[in-house]
Amino acid sequence: MNRGMLLAILAVVAALIGLGGGVTFAAFSSTTTNPANTVTADRIYPGPRSTTAWKVTDAADSSPADVSDLVAFEDDRYLTTKDWPTSFNANNYIELDLAGPLPAALTADSATFEFDFADDKNGNNDEICAYFEVRRASTGALLATHGSPGSPIGCTARRSNPLPLQTSTPLPEVSTSDIANDLRIRIYASQSRGRPMRLHRATATFTYFGHTWTLDEVRLNDRADGSASSTPWPLAFADGNELLTSSWSTSFASNRYLELRFPPNHVPTGATISAATFTHRYRPEIAGRTFCYWFEVYSGPTLIGTHGSSGAPLACSSSSAASTVTTNLPEVTQGANANALAVRIYGRSSPTGGSLHDLARLTVNYSLTSGS
Repeated sequence: MNRGMLLAILAVVAALIGLGGGVTFAAFSSTTTNPANTVTADRIYPGPRSTTAWKVTDAADSSPADVSDLVAFEDDRYLTTKDWPTSFNANNYIELDLAGPLPAALTADSATFEFDFADDKNGNNDEICAYFEVRRASTGALLATHGSPGSPIGCTARRSNPLPLQTSTPLPEVSTSDIANDLRIRIYASQSRGRPMRLHRATATFTYFGHTWTLDEVRLNDRADGSASSTPWPLAFADGNELLTSSWSTSFASNRYLELRFPPNHVPTGATISAATFTHRYRPEIAGRTFCYWFEVYSGPTLIGTHGSSGAPLACSSSSAASTVTTNLPEVTQGANANALAVRIYGRSSPTGGSLHDLARLTVNYSLTSGS
């Protein structure tokens, strides 16, 4: 092959490569539009988020009794702690692990700790003072301290029958939902006569894009006197710490129930719900007795769903081992009814007796788009 022919062949090959490369490059670099295609970034991506009930009414014996968590609400109920020392001590504190119901990777608009407390004797010129630390529940790592022994966040008034001292402290260190979902509060206190505290409320809040979640306690460790005493909220975990009801009768009745009210802010306004479930772990108070139940679902005062009936109970057990039942809730279709949700469990026991409840979990799979 002579030199001229070789050069001609190379020129043709180069042209073909250039043409192919140009087409390939154009395919990746040219911009095309299709009005039918739009991409919307989610503010909260789809996923299941779980919570439990802290507002609970026990009417198993037909006489309604408030058996709600003692420190979750601003009311006249309270938890009496152990005795505190007369001066602050690093070994004397109350520790609360808080619920983690938030979607991941949210940046906080704000976070706060709501802490209401009083002196147990409400008189005798006594005084109780407190400050607190914010920690990670998983590791115990200290994030921030609010107040100090020399400058507490507050002290109760030295007068007879004082109302609880109400405090609200911003938590800038809780900057993301990942931190909020792993939150521990450690409260230090001193009492002028070495007596207990009345702990009325201890909850945190987390706000994102105008929606505020409340984070209630799932485990409380009272070591005010220096000795640990950890108590989980019975309905938060399947761990053998159980809520015991009053005595059921041998037949179902409309005035005999256990009502579980879930947080009113679990799902953001405008969220799209794809699924919801209620998981319940239970057993009879005494093995050999048979406990059966069915339940209704309410959104506020409105009945929106029924699962089982008095003629066909949803579940029964006579075992000493707890049974777990997960029920789909297709009636929970939007944030409005998810956020005012109550499950009313109707039970019967043969022979008569109470029932034990180890878990009550509402799980809602939802998302929130940027346009919501």
